[in-house]
Amino acid sequence: MARTSSSPFAYHSLLQWRVAGVFSLDRRPILQDLAARMMATAGLEGIVYLHSRRSGTEPWPGVPSWHLEDMSTNRSLKFLEVAAAVTPRTLLILDDVETIRNYPQSMTRNIINHVAPRTRFKLTGGAALVTAHLHDLYAEFAVLDKRILHATHYWAFAEDHREVSVFDGRTVLPNKDPGYLAAKLRPFVHLDLQPANELQTRLYSALDAAPLQERVHDVDDLRLRGIER
Repeated sequence: MARTSSSPFAYHSLLQWRVAGVFSLDRRPILQDLAARMMATAGLEGIVYLHSRRSGTEPWPGVPSWHLEDMSTNRSLKFLEVAAAVTPRTLLILDDVETIRNYPQSMTRNIINHVAPRTRFKLTGGAALVTAHLHDLYAEFAVLDKRILHATHYWAFAEDHREVSVFDGRTVLPNKDPGYLAAKLRPFVHLDLQPANELQTRLYSALDAAPLQERVHDVDDLRLRGIER
């Protein structure tokens, strides 16, 4: 059963950002609405849609679509097609983002390092925030912007290094503390899912309780503003 419409994760709160993640079983209408509003606000010129072959997600009608799995090498013809299609004035949508959770796989690293940096405007979609490990989150949010998790590299995040709080600049916390993670993710996420395991229960509950807080480490340039033509 999905969360109700009274959930704090009303997706319209994402409209202030140029990057966002939508985690819902029925996410296509939300992604489409966010995309339309982002295109109009920022004056973007196109959308590129990447999704998983394995999930069975349908292509986005009228939008250039490729499979995430085809990004496993940055020398393939399909990878080069995507690299040419994604420009600074393109909205990149990565659906079925669970497919790229495993950072060490070449597909994930190619997408994070060679496709995503070609545009500042990105949306992701998925059917779960995490499955078995909190380090699942690294790739899902690094593809949007590494500053969201305040983690510059996968291995430091996966090993749960301690870091100075992004909220007060003084408190030192494990970077995978569920409450701390939830507070960092809260502004950038729409979540409309029920937990399926204990890990999801902890994280989803933390997201429900997380307040919106100002960050010492500035992410202001992630805000969505009109851009000059």
